[in-house]
Amino acid sequence: MMMRATTMTTATKAFGAAKKADIRLRGGGRQSRVTRAGLSANDAVDAVKRTVDDLKTVSGLKRVAERAALFVPVLLPAAATLHAKHLGGAGLGAFLAATGISAPVTFLAPVTGIMLFSSVGTYLQVAMATAGILDFGDDIPAAYCATVATLASLTLFAGSSLGFTDVFIRNGMAFHGAIATLLALKVAKFRELLTGPQAEALRKLALCGPTLMMSGLILQGCSMASFAAAGMNGPGILGPVGALMFNPITHYLNIFASFNYLMGVETKKSACFIASLLLIAGTSLCTQLATPYGAMLCGMHLACAFGLLRECTPDDSFIPSVL
Repeated sequence: MMMRATTMTTATKAFGAAKKADIRLRGGGRQSRVTRAGLSANDAVDAVKRTVDDLKTVSGLKRVAERAALFVPVLLPAAATLHAKHLGGAGLGAFLAATGISAPVTFLAPVTGIMLFSSVGTYLQVAMATAGILDFGDDIPAAYCATVATLASLTLFAGSSLGFTDVFIRNGMAFHGAIATLLALKVAKFRELLTGPQAEALRKLALCGPTLMMSGLILQGCSMASFAAAGMNGPGILGPVGALMFNPITHYLNIFASFNYLMGVETKKSACFIASLLLIAGTSLCTQLATPYGAMLCGMHLACAFGLLRECTPDDSFIPSVL
């Protein structure tokens, strides 16, 4: 009870701090300022209306999709927990069994217990992720969800019974770390700690780092047994296209494209190629995994893919332009 009370106090202070300042509502390439003090029900309604309006244009639809891909991986495990609690759903049992996670580890374990597994933390996680998707609440949802993703990587996956060196666990840690970084870069206070080049380097590494790591591990001949045990069985719904992810040539090309992108040698073609691999893996491979982890990992792949496609696609189009 003391721990839950502390969580509520911290959350109240965070929202109270937001009420004392002007609140910027950011989405994609636009910025607006709410000059009245405080967050009200009208602000939430306005956020919903803006999101609905965004769905009517190509550029707006892309902004909503980018936000959803970033925040849904944080929303889903909490939503699954609440579904099991109130409606008798399956919960996180299959996910925890597939990943070998039993309890948080390291000195951050108590924080993880409060933020990810307590009743208050679960409801707050759903609220924050939903606010982030709707572009409501300034930097607070991004900061909170970035913390949740970081804790999941460092205290849950790191303590998996499968072992830290297992490729399935490395994959989960890398993608959670990528999502945490992309969310943190949306927080103004965090960006103030970095120079422009440092923030850009972190963004690029988050977008292509996990696939670069996976290509290296696959070319080393890593075992995919843990993925198979979690439900991955073959190339999935995309058939021959999904099978490209098991071809060594694909991974040699990905390493080449990733270094081109990271070093700034070439951007558009490299970003488009890496994004294509992320889309294939996310939709054809990740969706086979245990619920809700398959959908979570799919969202993480899509978030990185959408960020890369921003580099090579006009704002008012879905079709990349690499020339």
